[in-house]
Amino acid sequence: MGNICWYTNLEISRTHDVLDTGKRYSPEKYKKYENYNAIHVESVTDIPMDYDGVMGVPVTFFTKYNPEQYKVLGLTDSTDFSEEVEAVRIPNTFRGRGIIDGKQKYARILIQKIKEGEK
Repeated sequence: MGNICWYTNLEISRTHDVLDTGKRYSPEKYKKYENYNAIHVESVTDIPMDYDGVMGVPVTFFTKYNPEQYKVLGLTDSTDFSEEVEAVRIPNTFRGRGIIDGKQKYARILIQKIKEGEK
């Protein structure tokens, strides 16, 4: 039971720490899903700081989540599709986990950077 984590929406000081990975977006490094209009990000430390589109990130993102920096759109593996997740899903495609090169990836949290002045 060493891999248990408790996520909360309670206010803690760490909630407002800015996530600055220093990574830059390049289409060669970040592949797009075949069934979502989003890029696949392997780990939280690989989140590109200069990408404004939708990203599929691992669930461990919640350990670094800052609601002033990113908005959470949903989950790729969910059967409960919100309007925001439907908006990034490519029409007439499989709706579950993200697919790259014909292979399903692990479930990902869909996030998007909050633009300056947007809340």
